[in-house]
Amino acid sequence: MTVLLYSLLFLVSVAVTLGACTLFTNAIEWLGKRFDLSEGAVGGVLAAIGTTLPETSIPIIAIFFGASRAEAEVGLGAILGAPFMLSTLVIPILAILLVVYAGLGKRTAAFRLNYRDVKGDLSFFVVAYSAALAC
Repeated sequence: MTVLLYSLLFLVSVAVTLGACTLFTNAIEWLGKRFDLSEGAVGGVLAAIGTTLPETSIPIIAIFFGASRAEAEVGLGAILGAPFMLSTLVIPILAILLVVYAGLGKRTAAFRLNYRDVKGDLSFFVVAYSAALAC
């Protein structure tokens, strides 16, 4: 009985999550139309902020409302470690997909990097990350 109940709860949770994702996506699109924002701004700013709120709010709660110093340190580690974890996963996945799609003939194997944009992004990241570490 317990396995059946947990399986049912899991399926209900998946359905609720998918419904919430659909609602969120539609709300972000309409908000972008309402404020006459480009698709890049909607996806790159509004959706990014909305999707990172859950994983950012939990560590912030741990930092400010945690009962011990260890809880605050875990919260800080979660916030400061997230960019490194994401880059550790995303960069190899992108490289693998580049090779796979080039092998399938869907794109060229050449990878063009806009050095000016990357330099600006990484410079901002280093300054912001250093400021976060200093606090």
